[in-house]
Amino acid sequence: DKANKSADIVFADCYIKSKDDVKGKSNILIRTAKGKQIFEKYAYLF
Repeated sequence: DKANKSADIVFADCYIKSKDDVKGKSNILIRTAKGKQIFEKYAYLF
């Protein structure tokens, strides 16, 4: 599905054309306890 409703973790690009941000921003949405556990294990990589 396009909203990734069945995913444990969702990564999204927050591109806003009017902003002069070279690096950009991303969102991470953790939907489940399993996703939280995985994210906490690998959070140091982000």
